[in-house]
Amino acid sequence: IHYLAPVTPQLATRSASFLNDKVEKIAAVDAPLLEHQICAYIHLLTRIQQKDVDAMINASIESENKDNRDDNFISIEDFSKIDMRTAQIIEATDIDDSNKLLRLTVDLGDETRQILAGIKGFYQPEELVGRKVVIVRNLKPRKMKFGLSEGMVLAAGNDQRLCLIEPGNDVGLGEPVN
Repeated sequence: IHYLAPVTPQLATRSASFLNDKVEKIAAVDAPLLEHQICAYIHLLTRIQQKDVDAMINASIESENKDNRDDNFISIEDFSKIDMRTAQIIEATDIDDSNKLLRLTVDLGDETRQILAGIKGFYQPEELVGRKVVIVRNLKPRKMKFGLSEGMVLAAGNDQRLCLIEPGNDVGLGEPVN
């Protein structure tokens, strides 16, 4: 009992109760329990079942996966679902009632799409026409107040500065970005 107390205090307490003894001092470990009345048998521990071990392992894995989601990690499989393509802006117009959006028409080589891009404070429509950009092609179309947006133009920056991601002139239209 005395050796169990520091490691498994609850088991030591249950064992002491069963043996009708007290867990007091480690020095009492040498005192034998001769002519001592013990209590009726009680079950001190239960065996761990394999299904319980499996449940603990699965809970640990789920917790680890949740931690990864909390850190905004995605798997390579998730990333491979994103279809990024090169495109050229063939038309850009101002949306009068919007403080942030410009209406872009982009050419992907085999199709054209309309994209409502939140780049109004950083670019004038006339300076965008003819530029090559990278878009997310398989983004679910979104019905907005000003029309349907059929993709997303990729850009980098912050509230003070924004730069469109440009693939360069050597790349054709509609080519995948890997």
